[in-house]
Amino acid sequence: MAEKITKVIYYRGDSYSKEFTITDEDTDLAINITGYTFTLTVDSKDTPSDPLTEKFVTSGTIVDALNGIVSFTPSSVNNDIKESNYYYKIRMTSGTTIRTVIRDKYVIL
Repeated sequence: MAEKITKVIYYRGDSYSKEFTITDEDTDLAINITGYTFTLTVDSKDTPSDPLTEKFVTSGTIVDALNGIVSFTPSSVNNDIKESNYYYKIRMTSGTTIRTVIRDKYVIL
C-alpha cells in the first residue's frame, strides 16, 4: 500500500462523514480491510515530534471492507479548533503493525 495524498476541507462545526478508499500501491486497486482498525489524527504540524501539537484523534468505521472503504466522522472537537490549516494522517492497524496509508492537509474554514 502506498501512502495517498487527499486534502480534507471542513467548515467548523460540520459533522458529516468522509470516506476514504485504501488501495494497493502497485495496482491502485482497493484492498480488503477486514480485521483492520483505523485512526485519523489531526495535528498543527506536518511532521510532529511532540504530541502536544495534536488537535484530535478519531476512530474509523469500516463501511465496505471488501472494497477498502473506511469512514471518519469529525467529533465535537471540530467545533472547538480554530479556522486554520492543519495536517492529518490515517493509520491502519493490524495487531502490532501500524501503517500510515493516507495523509495531507486538513483545513477548517
